[in-house]
Amino acid sequence: MQGEHKNNVLLTELIIVALFFSLIAVTVVQMFVAAHRRSANGALEQRAQIVAQDWAERISGHADAAAMLLSEGFEQSGERAFCREQAGDAFRVEVSFGEPESSNAGSLVSAQLKVFDEKAFNKVFDEKALSAEEKPEAKPIAPLAELALASYISAEGVAM
Repeated sequence: MQGEHKNNVLLTELIIVALFFSLIAVTVVQMFVAAHRRSANGALEQRAQIVAQDWAERISGHADAAAMLLSEGFEQSGERAFCREQAGDAFRVEVSFGEPESSNAGSLVSAQLKVFDEKAFNKVFDEKALSAEEKPEAKPIAPLAELALASYISAEGVAM
């Protein structure tokens, strides 16, 4: 009888140890998944920042940035706003220009450039298509990258 009791205690102890190690394993796996997700988000934000910087350089180098954007496949989405879905990178790029500040020497044009994750952007617009009863509360989409830029255009029409 004493031997069976020792076997039961040993078996119970082994089960507790196995449960403890499985709990630790689940926790460690969750930590690796979270780290992978953060790494993937960081890489996406880095690519978005590169896209934003590329478009900012292109815009600031042109005297007529609006015409350049239209020739590059942007669609006009407002009086001084343009958007483009960049299929290769799965980004949506939005550019909005402020009113130019003119002087005798030239004009100062400001612009706001935003890069969104196209998947997240399309998901929100798919939700907007739902009826009012089915629609969850809409949350604003945060851009992955956002740049404000100013470009000086001389009276001769040269962008600086």
